[in-house]
Amino acid sequence: MTCVQYVTSEHIIFQFACVNTIEEQVLENVVVNMDPIGEVSIDLDEQICIPLPSLHVNTLGFTYVYFKRPEVSDYVEDIDNAHSTSQCVAVTARFACSLHYTAKELDPITNEPEEVGYEDDYVLEDVEISIPNFSP
Repeated sequence: MTCVQYVTSEHIIFQFACVNTIEEQVLENVVVNMDPIGEVSIDLDEQICIPLPSLHVNTLGFTYVYFKRPEVSDYVEDIDNAHSTSQCVAVTARFACSLHYTAKELDPITNEPEEVGYEDDYVLEDVEISIPNFSP
């Protein structure tokens, strides 16, 4: 798993690259759950999670988590104070992440997934975001 972070004027986007390494299974409805750890310097509201519908063995796929970025006006006083004292306003947050999916066994003859699978979670490394100068 790798994570790439994108920051736009309205969102913070986490792109998770996934590879299935289990030959006998296909993973379906693959998502990453992100839970804030400890003190977060801003309020981030999870807006959308885009699942990866299916992930076959040795293939690369992507799942996304979007957070709505807070309005700059919520932090104007902090930003103004930081600029007046020549300090940087840094936004930091740390998340515990886990991969959630439904694992389905592959039929050895047809290579098609079984009808029924089981849900599972896999703990990932924490993800940290730090954005200096969180101003427009």
